[in-house]
Amino acid sequence: MLDPYLIPDTDVLQNKLGIADKDLLEKAEADITYLKLLDIDAWFENKPLNYETFLEVHKYIFGDLYEWAGQIRTIDIYKEEAVLGGVSLTYGEISSI
Repeated sequence: MLDPYLIPDTDVLQNKLGIADKDLLEKAEADITYLKLLDIDAWFENKPLNYETFLEVHKYIFGDLYEWAGQIRTIDIYKEEAVLGGVSLTYGEISSI
């Protein structure tokens, strides 16, 4: 199955910055999300804790990078994490979301 989130013929996520290098995109994502998370508590203040807000949080954190931020994914994902030695977290199947 083709991954609709990837730049065709790569393992790099399609992104608003036009970055086609995986390492460079990971660095940009780390920097941008770090800055977003610095004030997430102020952004989150007075918002209800519900499913819609969860989607809004995702869009707030990742929206500068990805068009699909804050949307329900369409395929199951597996993302290798360097901090876990290349192992992926266990993500829920889309059928359970």
